[in-house]
Amino acid sequence: QWDVKKYENLATMLYNNYVQALYIVQHEAPELKKSKAYFNIQPSDLEKWQSKELQHFLTLGQEPKEDVLKITYVELLIELQEIT
Repeated sequence: QWDVKKYENLATMLYNNYVQALYIVQHEAPELKKSKAYFNIQPSDLEKWQSKELQHFLTLGQEPKEDVLKITYVELLIELQEIT
């Protein structure tokens, strides 16, 4: 029973994703092409944007090393002040 329902849900999800992909290809791809031409966007621009976006997501949630070092420095200064 459980497996049947699981596979029914999976099939429905895959079908819905397929329908959505068809819609995007048929309706939104031509608009993207027009926008790329209007704004003079080249394939290399899209590759650069994708690379920057990937880098952003890979470093999301990580503090920049420079900030960590600054905070550590201030913490050590406070510790030194408390000792003396």
